[in-house]
Amino acid sequence: MNPETVTRDQALDAARQILAATAADKAQADRHGGNPDHDAAHAAALDLQQLVRNTREDS
Repeated sequence: MNPETVTRDQALDAARQILAATAADKAQADRHGGNPDHDAAHAAALDLQQLVRNTREDS
């Protein structure tokens, strides 16, 4: 394996961290009336996590 290759587990961990960060930002924004940028970032993080989950290790 190339040392620069990211494993599926590493990508999934990164996606989870991004999702957690965007969830926290979105929750804070929602408490103050919401923000479409935070909504979009959180939706993109959810999409990224799903994409990684759907990717096979050998892809």
